[in-house]
Amino acid sequence: MVVRTSSGADVSFALNGETHYFQVVRSSLDKIEPGSYIGTATKDIGSTRIALEVTILPPALRGMNAGSFPYDRLPDTTVSGATTITSMMTTVTSPR
Repeated sequence: MVVRTSSGADVSFALNGETHYFQVVRSSLDKIEPGSYIGTATKDIGSTRIALEVTILPPALRGMNAGSFPYDRLPDTTVSGATTITSMMTTVTSPR
């Protein structure tokens, strides 16, 4: 498989019998139950953090990539003058 990165480079990698696939389906916030493992992509606009998406992850992924880390470069839609900004991904277990 070849994937084109946001910088325009093509990256090749092989798929095999050990490759796992996930399907993304539409959901709603009321499907988040106490103890669900979720990921939230955010971006900062000034001192305010804005959610871009919330992903309800399968229970088998609980704890994977736990914490907060840089996620993706996005077009900057603020008046800062930058062309792109970094979004963040945070994964947590929802409160019980």
